[in-house]
Amino acid sequence: MSGISYPFAVGRIKGLENKLIDQNVWQRLSEAEDEPAMIKILKENSYGSSGNGSHTVNEMVASELNEVNLDIKSISPDPTLTNLFYYPEDAYNIKILLKGILIRKDAKSLLHPSGVIDVTNLIDAISDENYNDLPPIIGKSIKDSLDLDDPFEISQKIDNAVLITIRDTLITHHNILLKHYFDIIFDKINILAILRGNALKWNPERIIQLLFDGGTLDPKDMCKAIGQTDKQLYSYLATGPNRATYRKILEGYSKQHIISEVESQLDDFAFSTIHEEKNDSFGIGPIINYLLEKRREGASLRVMAAQKNNPSNHLEKKTYRGDV
Repeated sequence: MSGISYPFAVGRIKGLENKLIDQNVWQRLSEAEDEPAMIKILKENSYGSSGNGSHTVNEMVASELNEVNLDIKSISPDPTLTNLFYYPEDAYNIKILLKGILIRKDAKSLLHPSGVIDVTNLIDAISDENYNDLPPIIGKSIKDSLDLDDPFEISQKIDNAVLITIRDTLITHHNILLKHYFDIIFDKINILAILRGNALKWNPERIIQLLFDGGTLDPKDMCKAIGQTDKQLYSYLATGPNRATYRKILEGYSKQHIISEVESQLDDFAFSTIHEEKNDSFGIGPIINYLLEKRREGASLRVMAAQKNNPSNHLEKKTYRGDV
């Protein structure tokens, strides 16, 4: 624990929530003619203000999220729990460095600064092959990955190590809200692996290798779902405490066959569990809700900018976070 109380941290977060883009600004952004017009509106609203040299929406989003990360890390009453949302940044950095080694290119300029592991320490650990200061499972996965030459296998090994670190942290550092959230994330990973594997007609062994030992779904049921038709998936994947939501999502998939839509709906469901606790003055809910809201906001801005830069997309009505 950091010595900071939850009521104090939540009070700070409530002040920061004023920086979320409101409905009126979303409307103006939606009506903006192009990306430069979006940038002007964002600057008028002090979005990404720490990155004064930003020339693209993507750069402004990166600047804004960097500021959010600094805020979260400075006021977190329990860094062990908030760090769970930054380990994926470590996974990204590790994979970039390992793939750089694989293709003999310096990839340091591509690293993200917001992970749990300090970037300089990570670079030194991999360079010196000394992983004593890294989380043990992550350190072992890096060591094992150095013997591999398949980028897919490297990614899978690193991602799995990060997921195990998150899962095991919640076993020793229990939090009901975050356990619920990450159970949905783990289920999402497994459901998507099965849907993609089935769609691509991968052999069962390859799909099983992608499944993660975590979440609410029964491992035996997940194995039975491999190779089944879309309408048979309900029996094996719409189970456990979230069965009703999973069934509705899978029913939609059986009609449209859009895996990215399943991913988006499961992410929305996981977020909803956090959002429901946004007003808890004595818990982590408001802190994580703000972090996720800002990340979702940034993702929507990037999509909007990309669509404005592609005239062929202008004919289709798009939905952004501000429209919900």
